[in-house]
Amino acid sequence: MRFRAAPAVCAVLMMPALAGCTFSGAGATVSPSLPPASSSPVAAPTVPPAPAASVSAEVDPADMTTWTITTDGIGPIERGADSAEVVGELASFQASEWCPGVVGLERDGAAQVVLSLAEDGVQISNVWVSSRPEDRSASPMTEEGIRLGASTAELTTAYPDLSTVVQRGADTWVYAAGSDEGGWVDFVVDDDVVVLIGASDRPSAPKEWCG
Repeated sequence: MRFRAAPAVCAVLMMPALAGCTFSGAGATVSPSLPPASSSPVAAPTVPPAPAASVSAEVDPADMTTWTITTDGIGPIERGADSAEVVGELASFQASEWCPGVVGLERDGAAQVVLSLAEDGVQISNVWVSSRPEDRSASPMTEEGIRLGASTAELTTAYPDLSTVVQRGADTWVYAAGSDEGGWVDFVVDDDVVVLIGASDRPSAPKEWCG
C-alpha cells in the first residue's frame, strides 16, 4: 500500500522549526537533624540509590511513552518494516504523505513522527520523532534514558562517546551514537534542548523533510 499525496499546500520543514509539508487527507532538601548523643554507635541512615531511567518492557502503539528508541527503530516502528503495516498499527495517529518518500504521523499530545521510505516507497528506511519544549508532547525514550526535551548536559552524560555530526547554526547541533554496521541514533539539539531524535542508517538528521 502506498501513500498518495493529495492536493496540498507544501511548506518545507526547516530545523529547528520542524514544521512539515502537510497534505490534506489521511487522515525534579530537607536538612536532617543530628541524632541525640549516645554511647552506642549509631548506624548511618541508608540512602536509596536514585532511580534509573526505565524502559518499558511492553510497547503500546497508542502510548508513545512506552516506546524505546534504538538503532533499529522507535517503538513499534522498525527500520526495514513495511510502512503500510506499521501505519495500520498506529491507528491513533493521522498519517499523511508530506512529499514523495516522506510520511508524517501526528496526534494531539504526542511528538511528531516522520518516516523516511526507501526507494521502493514501501519499506521504512529511517524514522524520527520531534517536538519543541513548549509543546509538552509525550516522547519515547532511548535505552540510555534520553527523551525529547533533554538538555545537552544530560545527553552527553548518557552518551560519553557521542559524535558531533555538524553544527547547523549558532545554537543548533546534530549528534549521533552508533556505528555504520549497527545503525545510529541521531539527536538534534537546539538552544541546549533535544528537539529531534532519530533511528537511521547513517549519522545525520534532515535539514529539510521536503525540498
